[in-house]
Amino acid sequence: MKLVYTELEQQLIFQENRVNVLVMEHKELFRRMIQELAKQIDGGEGRFVLSDNNKILKIDKDVCLVVNPFALEINSRKALTGLYNELGKLGINEENYLNTCRVKGQIAEYTYGLLNQVDYALKFQDDFNLQSLFKALELEFEDGEENFLEGLVYFMDVCSKFQKVKILAFVNLKTYLTNDELKNFYKEAFYRKMHLLLLENSVEQELAEEVVCIVDGDLCVVK
Repeated sequence: MKLVYTELEQQLIFQENRVNVLVMEHKELFRRMIQELAKQIDGGEGRFVLSDNNKILKIDKDVCLVVNPFALEINSRKALTGLYNELGKLGINEENYLNTCRVKGQIAEYTYGLLNQVDYALKFQDDFNLQSLFKALELEFEDGEENFLEGLVYFMDVCSKFQKVKILAFVNLKTYLTNDELKNFYKEAFYRKMHLLLLENSVEQELAEEVVCIVDGDLCVVK
């Protein structure tokens, strides 16, 4: 799998057990790249192209961008949709099907009872799906762990299991983590088969797990 930003000649190739670090020293382009990637993840247009074996992939489906790791959006629409779908499948499996039918029947009966107490004509969908019930109950993930690193791993779990994200991208993550913390985070990502992309505007030290590409202020690839 590879990611290309068409304004640059360099392509980022994602390999197993390796972390791509793109260091963009040109501040204006660094800002513009982040804005475009965020826009494409939201379904807009941009100059990032993600592909795997010459097949173009959807960035809004396969990439998650974290600009502020102190405010992780753990209950995003995509994450909750994935959660509701998984729980919905559980609700209709052999073990839970009869109980699910009983609960839905009770909710329908309760609703009919309310409608009989008013003077205006109303209708509702009595054969509703479980996903709509979970949404009405405002079912969501609890906030992440108090420990910063554990919170990142928890967020990565949600992205992997419920959003089916292939690439988790961070802006200036190396600013907030020590080398030992980075190594531990990389280890957790490798275990989950999650590709990481670190977008940085400077780098002090390179780790063995990283593949670093540095683009200087003149847009020349110096490494």
